[in-house]
Amino acid sequence: MMDERLTKDIQQWLNSPQEQRSLEKGAEMLLRLNRNRYMNAQILRRANFAKLEYELRKHLRLRLAGLTAREGALM
Repeated sequence: MMDERLTKDIQQWLNSPQEQRSLEKGAEMLLRLNRNRYMNAQILRRANFAKLEYELRKHLRLRLAGLTAREGALM
């Protein structure tokens, strides 16, 4: 079962202007989605907003389609 609150938080983060986005909040949401601590550390260390936005959009598409990560990978 997906956390609908997390989906809404991701949408709000992505829809907000770039200068108002918190890198830490976005990285924390991504970590909750994929549990990849290495990627999380790299995004935070390099302040890589582009990678963070790409990953969050990818997961958001899957969540809005109602697919699990495994089903999305099979597509």
